Amino acid sequence: MKVCFLIPSYQHSKSIQKILEDLSPFKMPCVVVNDGSDEFHTENLRRICSQYAFVDLVEHEENQGKGGAVITGLKRALDLKNTHAIQIDSDGQHDLQKIKDLLDEAKKHPYAVISGKPVYDESVPTGRKIGRYITHFWVWVETLSFEIKDSMCGFRVYPLKESVALFERVQIGKRMDFDIEVLVRLYWQGLEIRHVDVKVEYPEEGISHFRMLEDNLLISKMHSKLFFGMLWRLPNLILRKFVSRKSKEHWARSDEKGMVVGILFLFWVYRLFGRRVLAFFLSFVVFYYQFFARKARAASKDFISHYESYCRENNIQAQKISVFKHIYSFADSILDKLAVWQALYDRSVINKDDLEKFDALKSNKNGAVFISAHFGNIEMARALGRNNGEKDFVALVYNENAVKFNSTLSGINPESTLNMISVAGFNPAIAVDLQDRIDRGEWIFIMGDRRSVSESGNLNQAKLLGKEAEFTEGPYLLSYLLACPVYSFFCYKDGEQYRIQCKEITPEIPRDRAHRKEYIKKLTENYAQELNSVILKKPTQWFNFFKFWEKQ
Repeated sequence: MKVCFLIPSYQHSKSIQKILEDLSPFKMPCVVVNDGSDEFHTENLRRICSQYAFVDLVEHEENQGKGGAVITGLKRALDLKNTHAIQIDSDGQHDLQKIKDLLDEAKKHPYAVISGKPVYDESVPTGRKIGRYITHFWVWVETLSFEIKDSMCGFRVYPLKESVALFERVQIGKRMDFDIEVLVRLYWQGLEIRHVDVKVEYPEEGISHFRMLEDNLLISKMHSKLFFGMLWRLPNLILRKFVSRKSKEHWARSDEKGMVVGILFLFWVYRLFGRRVLAFFLSFVVFYYQFFARKARAASKDFISHYESYCRENNIQAQKISVFKHIYSFADSILDKLAVWQALYDRSVINKDDLEKFDALKSNKNGAVFISAHFGNIEMARALGRNNGEKDFVALVYNENAVKFNSTLSGINPESTLNMISVAGFNPAIAVDLQDRIDRGEWIFIMGDRRSVSESGNLNQAKLLGKEAEFTEGPYLLSYLLACPVYSFFCYKDGEQYRIQCKEITPEIPRDRAHRKEYIKKLTENYAQELNSVILKKPTQWFNFFKFWEKQ
């Protein structure tokens, strides 16, 4: 465990000398962030920091707010190979004699955030105390817990790896909303929040950067966002009540907890209260993503823009879609997935003509590869496979968590018939197993429209909605190696029915080494062409919520 100090500073150079003097005996490195102070304070900071060999001074040209300074400092601390950072405000309010208590607590609980819990003297302004109690109330609501006893004290120990990972994933407020939001989100992430009593004074000549109107509005907006974020994380927060303190550190490092717990929660809501109640619950999720999930909203807008541009350029009547409609369609697909998992849907929900064509295809005893997409509802393959003794369906996934996810579904419905095989770290043993399955006449399903984060293979270019997009080579290379027929497969909702669009896309190119690249490229283009055609039919059922056409 390697710990450093972090001091964000804006126009507070007068108090920094005493703070650094008090920190010297600890013989620990210190990162000071000058957050765009004026020339006088900047020169003072540079002069003072140069007197201490353990200080690393980082400067912002313009003021980014306290949160921006802390984020910069924590990233710098991690770059310097520290594991934890003790944040200390530069205004001299904190009792630095409590540093040892914070350190001791951090050593006992390395995966927790250790925060100061203010013990005020008579110098605290009444307005500040009232404001803190209002914030306490909302934080308790947002976490469904009393674990965070104070979310506004800037005297705390951050575990760096977990904190910086949060900043990379979520855009957090950078001003007076930072201290509150980061603590709530780290709690959501699974970290325990522990407290140490700390005496806090408000110096008579102290400078406050709190803007009464602007910062109160900012904090109100943040609480609204966190409230709807709480609704989405409701199953995790409820289940966390049943997790012992000893197991919370493991909980914080568990990759699949949210997925499994969330699905089980939705399943039981559906089972106990039905589709209408669950639809009401999901409407809050749609509202949250519509207004607060910036990446999902931006990705939806990007897709809609590509779709509308393609329709204009090709004289196609575009359907009227919006971000809300797009996200709501995704929520609706979740309800249908739950129905499939509970065996409430069977083959009767699929268009009769499409079903007859698909059944005719099953009469062929040869194995085949089916390349699908995050479009519509591929889970209908479970309904297709139910009560079916003719074909075994196998889904290939690039993520071990998907296999755990499938085991959760098996617990919900033991008759679930779609098997999953993880091909993360593809190796000869997996290749032999897949070839054996093809030889036995099994059907293998794989997604062809999304890159694996861990995959470092080649990318193929193909046009989708008139623009070049990147497709990972993996599914197409696998189809080439297995030397069997290849089909595109899409299942999408059309009114109260589901439609199947399944077409052979095997290129008429020899499957030999000399033509391998040509074969794979043509197969990718054939797949993209079929994907393009179903998108035009039901654009709101495109469920890739990232900027698909952006170079990776």
